[in-house]
Amino acid sequence: MLRSLQGHGLLEDVEGASFEVLTGGVSSDIWKVSADGRVYCVKRALPKLKVAADWFAPVERNRFEVAWYRIANRIMPGSAPRILAHDDEAMLFAMDYLDPQTHKLWKTELRDGHADAKQAARAGSVLGRIHSQAANDDGVKAQFPRTDIFQAIRLEPYLEATADRHTDLRRQLLALRRRTAGIARTMIHGDVSPKNILLGPDGPVFLDAECACLGDPAFDMAFCLNHFLLKCLWTPSAQHDFIACFEAMASSYLNAVDWEDNDIVEQRAASLLPALFLARVNGKSPVEYITNEGDKDKVRHCARALLFDPPARLIDVQDFMVIAVGADCYAQALEWTAEVYLAAGRLMQDAGLLQGVADEGGFWPAFDANEQALDFLMRAIERAGLTPGEDVAISLDIAATDFYQDGHYQLSKDGKIVDAQGLAEMLLRWLERYPIVAIEDPLGEDDTRAMAQFTKAAGDAIEVVADDFVCTSAAHIQAAAAEGACNTALIKPNQAGTLSETKAALEASRKAGWEAIVSARSGETEDTTIVHLAVGWGVKQLKVGSFARSERMAKWNEGLRIAASLGPGGGMLSPRQSFPWG
Repeated sequence: MLRSLQGHGLLEDVEGASFEVLTGGVSSDIWKVSADGRVYCVKRALPKLKVAADWFAPVERNRFEVAWYRIANRIMPGSAPRILAHDDEAMLFAMDYLDPQTHKLWKTELRDGHADAKQAARAGSVLGRIHSQAANDDGVKAQFPRTDIFQAIRLEPYLEATADRHTDLRRQLLALRRRTAGIARTMIHGDVSPKNILLGPDGPVFLDAECACLGDPAFDMAFCLNHFLLKCLWTPSAQHDFIACFEAMASSYLNAVDWEDNDIVEQRAASLLPALFLARVNGKSPVEYITNEGDKDKVRHCARALLFDPPARLIDVQDFMVIAVGADCYAQALEWTAEVYLAAGRLMQDAGLLQGVADEGGFWPAFDANEQALDFLMRAIERAGLTPGEDVAISLDIAATDFYQDGHYQLSKDGKIVDAQGLAEMLLRWLERYPIVAIEDPLGEDDTRAMAQFTKAAGDAIEVVADDFVCTSAAHIQAAAAEGACNTALIKPNQAGTLSETKAALEASRKAGWEAIVSARSGETEDTTIVHLAVGWGVKQLKVGSFARSERMAKWNEGLRIAASLGPGGGMLSPRQSFPWG
């Protein structure tokens, strides 16, 4: 190493030089060198990696790591360390030393609970642009003639070794291995993870590209996203922030995909995720921070289920809403809801997920999965200084009829078609995982039997709200009640057509022992009549839309005026115990 550094003009005063061994990696020896008034790093590949299992890899990977750094810096300047020298015979190279005071290791930041969705979005965007430009450059492709290194360092120790431990999943894991090995679309890094990313003042800096080759870009994305899921067990208090990072990175990366359909890239990444998740506890390179056997079992349980049933990708649920269940008065409920609304907007803006304003004033986000919206909502409640479930709970409008076709529910971006039981089971899992107190139209409007089964399974503490299912019709409410389908009616005056029919529907719901919610619809004006109807009829819940658009705000503000006009105590809400969730 000394001769190599001297030959490249990096070392003159050998006696005055200092060499500090840097730790953390398992595949190379790395030194911090201080010599001749400069500081830099030297890296030399090892033939046998420093792990418990026998894990060997060609040292020529050093050559391709250097190529990745140079190409990445050409495409996105500053995205990799600058190469100072490369000795192809000794299989070592020298690169700039990046001061940890200005270039913080992302893994350390995440460990300490500092999960910033903006950083994740930036990393995803930079990685996507590197993949994009390299995909269309034949000169880049010529620099990566070998795939055996990626096989030795990634596919064998992760997918094949895990298949040996989980023989009942061998078919799925080896199929993923064959598919990944067979795709050579662009230059990939092969080890994109928080431990190999520095957060520099000018953006992310990618390190340790020892697995660089021509390969499947979906592997890079999945490999990094996997770490955000694992970090949820490492630092549970920051799990919602980790999920936000997951979503932000995925979204920004997919926005950069132009070499093929980004839906196809996303599908490949989604199917790889559970395999990599499982590999980090049962492959040759388990993560060092998951040591508790109970946590390992959680990873195994989740990964195994997802290998058989791949995770959701894009939103199918129509509305994700909040209810201020802990508020004492109308003004407080309005204030809390507004704070959550603003917090959600800031979180989604930071993550690059906002697309605009939806029809009824809510945010129009570009989420990648149904549960992503729920996780964001949880984070928004907490960011507003409130407690999920205690102060503010979640309400969903599934509008299942909109994706019901030919007897099945088509979760289009999930890549799944499920029957009523499958959809119900998914929603019931959400009820267990999140503080959801109301769920509207969970199944198709003509699927009375399934609706009744879901209502029973959800229990009395959940409002199963009928909108499309009863259409503010007294007759339909009576029929649904007789079947035990739903327990709450959405009362829409401009759906029934007349106030008399609306009042009849309300009376039918009360006679059935149901809850009721007076609600606005799409295509509203600034007319505030429904607010007066809700107060005058003594209905405990009002739904008029979100905190944007004047036709929505006019109704919320009318509620404030009514509360003020009633004098002291006029705006007090019904006690929590009077609601199903009380």
